[in-house]
Amino acid sequence: MEGENRKILSVERTALNVLGRMSGVATLCRKAKEIAGNNTTIALTRKTIPGFNVFDKKAAEAAGAWPHRKNLEDAILIKDNHLMFISIGEAVRRAKQTKKFAEVEVKTWEEAIEAIEAEPDMVMLDNFPLKEAAKAVREIRSKNRKIKIELSGGISLENLADYAKLKPDYISLGFLTKAAETIDFSVDFV
Repeated sequence: MEGENRKILSVERTALNVLGRMSGVATLCRKAKEIAGNNTTIALTRKTIPGFNVFDKKAAEAAGAWPHRKNLEDAILIKDNHLMFISIGEAVRRAKQTKKFAEVEVKTWEEAIEAIEAEPDMVMLDNFPLKEAAKAVREIRSKNRKIKIELSGGISLENLADYAKLKPDYISLGFLTKAAETIDFSVDFV
């Protein structure tokens, strides 16, 4: 970069910290993408550091990962807290009225069946053990091939390949942002 030394020095450390954080996220995303191969798309979760959401999402995109929704305007994610007050079917029906992409997070086999019947754009199988996830992926594919499938929760670099073999559309991993190590950069004047 070129510029006045005083201006460069005034933002040097902050810029390097942001660049280091983004590089750490991008590095983990790239590793996950390599492990998953072409079977699935790696995605971030919404678990980003406050104030760093934009940077984490940009780093993921640079590494070829899906940033998931960038904010609440991008899509509707129906979670367990919402389902305390409304059925999956009714929540999906209301979400479809908005014409936004609608995803339902399910935690049990029964919820997965209810979600399939409601026909959201995507079903997220949250914290499903491998065998249950395999059964759910097969069932969703057999009933409605248009519904996208996301696996999330309890998936790490160590078991990612096993989950990717199930061929979901997406696997989202919280550790991509939670465990990202900041890569050390420095500025040297020449």
